[in-house]
Amino acid sequence: MNTNDTRTPLESILHRPWLIEKRVDGSISCIVVGAVEDIEAIVKDFPGGVFWLVDLASAEKWLHAEEPSIFPIDAASHEQLEAPLVSFIRRNLSQMPTLLVAESILKKHTELYEPCLSQLIQILDGAHSLRTGWKAQALSVQRNLLKNLPFTLRYRLDESFKDRCKGLPIFVVGSGPSLDVTLPLILNMKEKAITVAADSALQAFQKLGAEPDILVTLDAYKPLQECAKETPQKTLLLASSDCHMSWLQFFPKSRIAIFDKGEKTDAWLHQRGVPPTPLTGRNNAGLTALLTAVVLGGNPIILLGMDLAEDNKSRYAELTDRHLGDTAFFQKHAIPGSYQAEVQSPFLLDWKETCELCKQLSAAITLFNLNDRGARIDGTQLLHPSKWQSLQPNLRRGAFLFSPKTLPIDRPLIDALFELSDILKALLSRWDEKALQELLEHDELSVFLGSYTFSLMQRVSEAQTFRLPDLDRIGEHLQSLRILLDNQAFLL
Repeated sequence: MNTNDTRTPLESILHRPWLIEKRVDGSISCIVVGAVEDIEAIVKDFPGGVFWLVDLASAEKWLHAEEPSIFPIDAASHEQLEAPLVSFIRRNLSQMPTLLVAESILKKHTELYEPCLSQLIQILDGAHSLRTGWKAQALSVQRNLLKNLPFTLRYRLDESFKDRCKGLPIFVVGSGPSLDVTLPLILNMKEKAITVAADSALQAFQKLGAEPDILVTLDAYKPLQECAKETPQKTLLLASSDCHMSWLQFFPKSRIAIFDKGEKTDAWLHQRGVPPTPLTGRNNAGLTALLTAVVLGGNPIILLGMDLAEDNKSRYAELTDRHLGDTAFFQKHAIPGSYQAEVQSPFLLDWKETCELCKQLSAAITLFNLNDRGARIDGTQLLHPSKWQSLQPNLRRGAFLFSPKTLPIDRPLIDALFELSDILKALLSRWDEKALQELLEHDELSVFLGSYTFSLMQRVSEAQTFRLPDLDRIGEHLQSLRILLDNQAFLL
């Protein structure tokens, strides 16, 4: 023993080489992979908890301890890892856990650790993307929600939209590379089916001299100009309550219908008597387009351009003009392919959610995946474009007929919006840490400013005190939201 070593046991552990070491500043929780002798020191240093992937024999002394949480790699499948790991990550919403992978995994049970480690990295990547994305987008999302408020209330998707195409075939069109092959096929027989397209596919339709029946957009950052060179005149636009304002500015008002995004502001409107829409946005435009077809009562539903994988280093079809070098900065994951054992995908979470939804739907709806490449989508029947002719005789003719309604707005709702603005104005007039705390504790105001106040709650949990520049910046954000709220309530 070196008596001159003044490091604590944990410092000694942290200075030894790890096979993988991903540290997060301020992290209070830790994931450890592999057998280590000094797990007790790690548990002491991470009060938020330790999640330990290890074989049962190496963890024998700790099996009945409160910490660490043990995932036994030799008694459970790597497929069972997701639920307990996600639950552990959610213990601390403000920081991702530190990750330490011991060199011992190369010496014992390597074949068991490999699939667990692969699954672990994918789950951590997904959780990190969701958290950083939420924080970065919160202010923009809330601004969009307020800017769009007159449209959200006047041109709201209502219950008459449901089952509008019951029993009719519907094409759900994404923007993956295979769309270059499949879109020309269906446009030759467009009169036989209804098309519901994700926003990024719009340019592909226009290049072929066509328009989709329905277009779905729900990205707060994606303007119309990014998806098309001109505004369609016959297409019905289904837009989320937080969509980019350009879609609502350029589309004819008679062809716009707004759906809920599942934001807290939507929930506040529901509490005030505004009915929920029959469609709620979910993750991305492609998945929401699929849900649109379900709400319409479509059967069968045929997926096009839903590759959920890259091809020739692109996520998009060439017809979309969005295909050049667009995957350079995206994390790739190997997932099962339609025609290959594995394909590279920057859409891991989207792929998982699409597979889960399609599996649920397949019990009552026939789903086809018309594709010559891309990811395997569970719950769908894979149909190669060369066999497309075999499906056509079974498609019934149908047309999409729907006109959105212009809805009245109750005076009490407008008064409630002005009341929230007055409360926010009073808080900003004496803006300090106490006023910030009151804002976060105010039931109605914190719910109405949901996306932004949620991001503030995370920041409060990360900081003991706010420096003056931080408070000033937050005050500026809130003042801009208050002005928007006043303006939109006045327009209403």
